[in-house]
Amino acid sequence: ATSTAPARSLKRRPGGMIDVEFLVQAFQMQYGREKPSICRTNTWECLDVLLEQGLLSARDHHTLTESYSFHRLAEARLRIVTNRPLTEYPESSSELEKLAHRMGITGNEFLTTLQKHAEATREAFDRLVQ
Repeated sequence: ATSTAPARSLKRRPGGMIDVEFLVQAFQMQYGREKPSICRTNTWECLDVLLEQGLLSARDHHTLTESYSFHRLAEARLRIVTNRPLTEYPESSSELEKLAHRMGITGNEFLTTLQKHAEATREAFDRLVQ
């Protein structure tokens, strides 16, 4: 299936925040009755408990936590500047550089890191939702 999300979407693009949140909710639905401790509203806390309960490998936990944190940081930095929620990173290179600078990296590093996280998250997503 192909995504209809904008390519610059932090949330809806393949490997974005929605993939992590969907995985967490899928685990909660599948295992929540027998392991109620995984039923958390905070995604990071739930990822930690999924690891503790042996439902996520250390590698998948690291991948999903790092990716989610990167996406959330980018979203927060966008919100600070615009004073409104934004879920797409800027198209113009100058605005992208400003966002990246607020994250302590360059624009190229932002795009490279974003792509790395998206690919790793999507690989975990595809494997875990089988």
